[in-house]
Amino acid sequence: MAGMRNEARTGQERVLPGEMVIEQGGKPLAIPLLSARWSRKLAEGFPVSAARRHLEHEQLDRLRAVEPEITLDALWRWTDQKELVARRRGAGESVLPDQPLDAETLDVIPRRPGDVALPESVIKPVIDGLVQDYATKPGQARAMVELAAAIREWCCPKLRQPGAGPGCMAGLRHP
Repeated sequence: MAGMRNEARTGQERVLPGEMVIEQGGKPLAIPLLSARWSRKLAEGFPVSAARRHLEHEQLDRLRAVEPEITLDALWRWTDQKELVARRRGAGESVLPDQPLDAETLDVIPRRPGDVALPESVIKPVIDGLVQDYATKPGQARAMVELAAAIREWCCPKLRQPGAGPGCMAGLRHP
Protein backbone atom coordinates (compact mmCIF):
# COMPACT_ATOMS: atom_id res chain seq x y z
CA MET A 1 0.00 0.00 0.00
CA ALA A 2 2.78 2.42 0.87
CA GLY A 3 4.38 1.87 -2.54
CA MET A 4 1.11 2.55 -4.34
CA ARG A 5 0.52 5.72 -2.31
CA ASN A 6 4.05 6.85 -3.19
CA GLU A 7 3.36 6.24 -6.90
CA ALA A 8 0.05 8.09 -6.69
CA ARG A 9 1.80 11.01 -4.98
CA THR A 10 4.50 11.14 -7.69
CA GLY A 11 2.01 10.67 -10.55
CA GLN A 12 3.46 7.39 -11.83
CA GLU A 13 1.07 5.18 -13.79
CA ARG A 14 1.42 1.43 -14.27
CA VAL A 15 0.21 -0.93 -16.96
CA LEU A 16 -2.16 -3.29 -15.18
CA PRO A 17 -2.44 -7.00 -15.98
CA GLY A 18 -4.63 -7.42 -19.04
CA GLU A 19 -3.80 -3.98 -20.49
CA MET A 20 -1.95 -3.12 -23.68
CA VAL A 21 0.04 0.06 -24.29
CA ILE A 22 -0.68 2.03 -27.43
CA GLU A 23 0.51 5.47 -28.51
CA GLN A 24 -2.30 7.95 -28.97
CA GLY A 25 -1.88 11.68 -29.36
CA GLY A 26 1.89 11.25 -29.00
CA LYS A 27 1.55 9.76 -25.50
CA PRO A 28 1.51 6.20 -24.21
CA LEU A 29 -1.93 5.02 -23.17
CA ALA A 30 -2.91 1.73 -21.53
CA ILE A 31 -6.17 0.21 -22.75
CA PRO A 32 -7.81 -2.85 -21.18
CA LEU A 33 -7.85 -6.04 -23.22
CA LEU A 34 -9.37 -7.85 -20.27
CA SER A 35 -10.24 -6.36 -16.90
CA ALA A 36 -10.90 -8.03 -13.56
CA ARG A 37 -14.56 -7.03 -13.82
CA TRP A 38 -15.07 -8.74 -17.16
CA SER A 39 -12.98 -11.75 -16.13
CA ARG A 40 -15.41 -12.30 -13.25
CA LYS A 41 -18.41 -11.83 -15.55
CA LEU A 42 -17.00 -14.36 -18.03
CA ALA A 43 -16.39 -16.85 -15.20
CA GLU A 44 -20.06 -16.41 -14.19
CA GLY A 45 -21.13 -17.39 -17.72
CA PHE A 46 -21.56 -13.95 -19.32
CA PRO A 47 -21.39 -14.32 -23.15
CA VAL A 48 -17.92 -13.67 -24.58
CA SER A 49 -19.27 -11.58 -27.47
CA ALA A 50 -21.17 -9.32 -25.07
CA ALA A 51 -18.12 -8.91 -22.80
CA ARG A 52 -16.03 -8.00 -25.86
CA ARG A 53 -18.49 -5.24 -26.80
CA HIS A 54 -18.52 -3.86 -23.24
CA LEU A 55 -14.71 -3.85 -23.21
CA GLU A 56 -14.72 -1.98 -26.53
CA HIS A 57 -16.79 0.78 -24.89
CA GLU A 58 -14.29 1.00 -22.00
CA GLN A 59 -11.38 1.08 -24.47
CA LEU A 60 -13.06 3.73 -26.60
CA ASP A 61 -13.77 5.86 -23.51
CA ARG A 62 -10.05 5.81 -22.59
CA LEU A 63 -9.06 6.74 -26.14
CA ARG A 64 -11.64 9.53 -26.33
CA ALA A 65 -10.29 11.05 -23.12
CA VAL A 66 -7.09 11.73 -25.08
CA GLU A 67 -8.53 12.22 -28.57
CA PRO A 68 -12.29 12.98 -28.59
CA GLU A 69 -12.73 12.42 -32.34
CA ILE A 70 -11.36 8.85 -32.37
CA THR A 71 -13.47 6.21 -34.11
CA LEU A 72 -14.17 2.57 -33.44
CA ASP A 73 -12.18 1.71 -36.58
CA ALA A 74 -9.08 3.29 -35.01
CA LEU A 75 -9.60 1.19 -31.88
CA TRP A 76 -10.04 -1.99 -33.92
CA ARG A 77 -6.76 -1.28 -35.70
CA TRP A 78 -5.10 -1.98 -32.35
CA THR A 79 -7.38 -4.57 -30.82
CA ASP A 80 -9.37 -6.49 -33.42
CA GLN A 81 -8.45 -6.19 -37.11
CA LYS A 82 -10.98 -8.87 -38.07
CA GLU A 83 -13.75 -6.37 -37.21
CA LEU A 84 -12.27 -3.98 -39.80
CA VAL A 85 -12.45 -6.73 -42.40
CA ALA A 86 -16.07 -7.56 -41.54
CA ARG A 87 -17.14 -3.92 -41.67
CA ARG A 88 -15.42 -3.15 -44.97
CA ARG A 89 -16.55 -6.32 -46.74
CA GLY A 90 -20.17 -5.11 -46.85
CA ALA A 91 -19.27 -1.58 -47.92
CA GLY A 92 -17.58 -2.65 -51.15
CA GLU A 93 -14.23 -1.43 -49.84
CA SER A 94 -11.00 -3.32 -49.63
CA VAL A 95 -11.03 -5.85 -46.81
CA LEU A 96 -7.51 -4.90 -45.81
CA PRO A 97 -6.98 -2.16 -43.21
CA ASP A 98 -5.58 1.13 -44.55
CA GLN A 99 -2.54 0.75 -42.30
CA PRO A 100 -2.14 -2.86 -41.17
CA LEU A 101 -0.38 -3.40 -37.88
CA ASP A 102 3.00 -4.87 -38.78
CA ALA A 103 4.10 -7.23 -36.02
CA GLU A 104 7.61 -7.34 -37.53
CA THR A 105 8.20 -3.67 -36.76
CA LEU A 106 7.16 -3.91 -33.11
CA ASP A 107 10.05 -4.10 -30.70
CA VAL A 108 10.04 -7.19 -28.55
CA ILE A 109 11.86 -6.43 -25.35
CA PRO A 110 11.76 -9.36 -22.97
CA ARG A 111 11.15 -8.24 -19.44
CA ARG A 112 12.31 -10.27 -16.49
CA PRO A 113 11.81 -9.66 -12.80
CA GLY A 114 14.75 -7.70 -11.48
CA ASP A 115 15.90 -5.49 -8.68
CA VAL A 116 13.60 -2.65 -7.79
CA ALA A 117 14.99 0.28 -5.87
CA LEU A 118 12.40 1.36 -3.33
CA PRO A 119 12.88 4.41 -1.14
CA GLU A 120 13.46 3.47 2.49
CA SER A 121 10.58 5.79 3.45
CA VAL A 122 8.27 3.53 1.43
CA ILE A 123 9.44 0.09 2.57
CA LYS A 124 10.20 0.83 6.22
CA PRO A 125 6.52 1.06 7.31
CA VAL A 126 5.73 -2.16 5.45
CA ILE A 127 8.67 -3.99 7.03
CA ASP A 128 7.75 -2.64 10.47
CA GLY A 129 4.18 -3.83 9.97
CA LEU A 130 5.31 -7.34 9.02
CA VAL A 131 7.65 -7.48 12.02
CA GLN A 132 5.05 -6.22 14.50
CA ASP A 133 1.89 -7.86 13.16
CA TYR A 134 3.28 -11.19 11.93
CA ALA A 135 6.45 -11.59 14.01
CA THR A 136 8.67 -11.96 10.96
CA LYS A 137 12.36 -11.25 11.27
CA PRO A 138 13.39 -7.87 9.81
CA GLY A 139 15.62 -9.47 7.15
CA GLN A 140 12.88 -11.86 6.11
CA ALA A 141 10.34 -9.01 6.00
CA ARG A 142 12.68 -6.94 3.80
CA ALA A 143 13.16 -9.91 1.43
CA MET A 144 9.38 -10.40 1.22
CA VAL A 145 8.79 -6.74 0.42
CA GLU A 146 11.55 -6.66 -2.21
CA LEU A 147 10.25 -9.84 -3.88
CA ALA A 148 6.69 -8.47 -3.95
CA ALA A 149 7.98 -5.21 -5.46
CA ALA A 150 9.96 -7.10 -8.14
CA ILE A 151 6.93 -9.21 -9.09
CA ARG A 152 4.75 -6.10 -9.23
CA GLU A 153 7.32 -4.30 -11.38
CA TRP A 154 7.33 -7.26 -13.78
CA CYS A 155 3.56 -7.70 -13.89
CA CYS A 156 2.67 -3.99 -13.94
CA PRO A 157 5.46 -1.97 -15.62
CA LYS A 158 5.42 1.80 -15.38
CA LEU A 159 3.59 3.27 -18.34
CA ARG A 160 6.52 5.46 -19.40
CA GLN A 161 9.43 3.06 -18.86
CA PRO A 162 11.52 1.52 -21.63
CA GLY A 163 9.91 -1.67 -22.86
CA ALA A 164 6.40 -0.46 -22.03
CA GLY A 165 5.90 1.21 -25.40
CA PRO A 166 3.22 0.51 -28.01
CA GLY A 167 2.30 -3.14 -28.16
CA CYS A 168 3.43 -3.91 -24.60
CA MET A 169 0.97 -6.11 -22.78
CA ALA A 170 1.19 -6.52 -19.04
CA GLY A 171 1.64 -10.09 -17.95
CA LEU A 172 -1.32 -11.99 -16.63
CA ARG A 173 0.94 -14.36 -14.70
CA HIS A 174 4.42 -14.48 -13.18
CA PRO A 175 7.05 -16.31 -15.33
